[in-house]
Amino acid sequence: MPSWPVHIALANKLNKKLKLGDDFIIGNVIPDAMNGFIIKNVSKAVGHQTTHYSSGKGQIALTSFLANYQAKMKNPIIMGYFVHLLTDAYFNNYTHEQHIIIKDDKKGAILNDGTVSFALTPWQIKQDDFHKFGDQLILDKRLGNIVKLSQKTTDYLQDLNFLITNNDLEKIIAKINGLITKDAQMHNNYKMFTLPELEEVLDNCYYYILDYLAKIK
Repeated sequence: MPSWPVHIALANKLNKKLKLGDDFIIGNVIPDAMNGFIIKNVSKAVGHQTTHYSSGKGQIALTSFLANYQAKMKNPIIMGYFVHLLTDAYFNNYTHEQHIIIKDDKKGAILNDGTVSFALTPWQIKQDDFHKFGDQLILDKRLGNIVKLSQKTTDYLQDLNFLITNNDLEKIIAKINGLITKDAQMHNNYKMFTLPELEEVLDNCYYYILDYLAKIK
């Protein structure tokens, strides 16, 4: 999955068209927020398979999400949540198609110089590159402005199938804003992807999501 800065930057770009406010940005990180890893000491950890509608094999069941939330898609938290899943699916599919090879039942990473590495898992190399790309997006000021709660944020959260307390919400907001204001650094040592490639994937994902949302409406 992409890092939070990648998710937030893409959500910020989409929000300029969708105009759903800060609640859309908050909803966009909700699938990762309650796993107990990115944000520590959440009120109750919710497993990845539950939050990401995952089969356990890396596949995201988008239709299952829509079956639960189709009637609530006007809720910007729910819409942000769905866009997160669409983003994960797009980036994961691209990575598997372009940068992963399976040999003797082992997954290898196809690096950006054309070589194949089995030294680390493709997931580790991918996440490291996503972290670097996230820093670039922060440096480019593409994550948007500081996120604030709206008068309806708490009400919007009630539509979720799991509980997010006010304390959880405060931590989520603090994490988002901490990334937006982070003192990031530039990286040049991408291993799996190249920076132009990731920019292209991000751009293509933007149009993929807009097309997908137009179809389900």
